[in-house]
Amino acid sequence: MDELATLFMNIISLVGLKMDEVAALNYFIAEQTIKAEHNAKFLKERLGLDVTELEVDGVLQVQRALVSTYISKETEKVGG
Repeated sequence: MDELATLFMNIISLVGLKMDEVAALNYFIAEQTIKAEHNAKFLKERLGLDVTELEVDGVLQVQRALVSTYISKETEKVGG
């Protein structure tokens, strides 16, 4: 994950994206991932969450929950 993040940062720097452009790109990636058919189905079946009609705030809330879950799992791995 760290290598991928570094690659993205290198591309962002190379292209010269501004903070708002990076934020928009991050949102686009999150929205496309959350609303992908297999992920939307998973979220609907497991959490009862219909993500197909989410607007910006809804997508960001789902992303926030996913990031929190990821951080918790990674912290447990290193014994935190």
